[in-house]
Amino acid sequence: MERKVFLQILKKYKNVIEIKKSDATTLKDKDIAWNNICEEYNEYNESTLISQEKNVQQLKKLWAKAISKRCLNQRETITSSNWWRTTGNTLKTYQKQSCTTDTQRKKRKLLNLSDTEENLRMQRMKQVIDQEQHLAIAKLRHEESMAKIKENHLKQLNKIEIQHKNEINNLEIEINKTKLKSLEKQYLNKENINL
Repeated sequence: MERKVFLQILKKYKNVIEIKKSDATTLKDKDIAWNNICEEYNEYNESTLISQEKNVQQLKKLWAKAISKRCLNQRETITSSNWWRTTGNTLKTYQKQSCTTDTQRKKRKLLNLSDTEENLRMQRMKQVIDQEQHLAIAKLRHEESMAKIKENHLKQLNKIEIQHKNEINNLEIEINKTKLKSLEKQYLNKENINL
């Protein structure tokens, strides 16, 4: 049942999927078509509650299997009916040229596309990871520079505070010296008066 639905959905997009070109526009169109097939297939499965969702790569493999079965059925028809009356070598040559070559070519294309998609995904993931690493490094550098700035600021504050305390101490010493001199003068004055 699922396979029939899948093949019906494929018929809508067959003209896009089976294009032999491999330029950027065609590949983009094929990707869009496969994504649409995947969405329609999964929507059908959700509405009928059959099986589980499949991704694009799984559907491409299912398509490759369907093509292989179709070619196999064609071969069986050719060999079972006496439509093709030749020697075994010619029949093998025909089979290789018609179905096997097409199937292998389509399988290779599908695998190349899935490999390309996988490579693109891996490149995107690598780019994201690299960006995250750069951001983490930048954040770490920023935090280190902020810590150095804070450390320098605290050092300057401590230096200013020490200078301030030294100045206060020096002023207190000067005040005390002045008081001491004034007391000495007073004492000397008293002694002079007493004499």
